[in-house]
Amino acid sequence: MKSKLFVAVLALSAIVAVVPVASAKKESKEAKLVKQAKITMAEARKTALGRVAGNIEEGKLEREKGKVLFEFEIHNAQNKEVIIHVDAVSGEISEVEEKSGSGSAKEAEIFRQVKISMDDAEVAALQRVAGNVVMAKLERERGKILYEFEIIGSDDKETMVHVDAVTGQVESVD
Repeated sequence: MKSKLFVAVLALSAIVAVVPVASAKKESKEAKLVKQAKITMAEARKTALGRVAGNIEEGKLEREKGKVLFEFEIHNAQNKEVIIHVDAVSGEISEVEEKSGSGSAKEAEIFRQVKISMDDAEVAALQRVAGNVVMAKLERERGKILYEFEIIGSDDKETMVHVDAVTGQVESVD
């Protein structure tokens, strides 16, 4: 009888010890990258635009070839797409690639309608959700031109914030 009770207690102890580990939230890939980055998206964006003047369509934090980088898609004055990588640790530009062809007329029209800079929109987003921006893009959604920001909070939670690119108003937080 004592051996059966001992086995039951041992089994229950093993379950209690394993359940919290199995149910603990796994840290997202982006949260891990944020912890390795030494500069912010805004600082990297400033560096990128200092090298290639234009309009940023999208920026994101990623790991590529073993390095943590911010990648930006910039449309220059001739509406040519340029991809630029900024090292998220050193803040140095690591690669610039000009794409063949040019951006679409639709993209150019969106850029003409924008009244709020990505920097100002990011400030508005971060006022609503504190954290680190790991993705920012300009898009047309539901008939509006919006900046979409993915923000990793101090709790490693991912939150999407949409900011109207014409008015600067936060449209949604989810």
